[in-house]
Amino acid sequence: MRSVYHDRKMLKWLPFEALEAQSDYLKALYHDMEKVEKPTLSPDQYASMQYTLEIALKKRSTVEIQIFMNHSINKFVGEIVGVDASQGIIYLQNQALFAKDIVNLKML
Repeated sequence: MRSVYHDRKMLKWLPFEALEAQSDYLKALYHDMEKVEKPTLSPDQYASMQYTLEIALKKRSTVEIQIFMNHSINKFVGEIVGVDASQGIIYLQNQALFAKDIVNLKML
């Protein structure tokens, strides 16, 4: 007797739909694992960054600034063209960065 294969079409894939919520949960879990907490800086680190900022502004040096933004550390490279102390903003050639978000500053 010859058996005839009866294709169940999409019915055979229905059990895997239950895993969609699990895959969404795992994606969210992995995304949360990549989040970084804002590092706490000591007064010495703030003083060192302040000194580096002043020197870089006077010499028109290129700097690398690391900013804490959206639970990650982002790097920006450029020349500091201005500082607005009243607003707490540091201006690079094409960007404005909030000083309160800086976690590291170094001259290149």
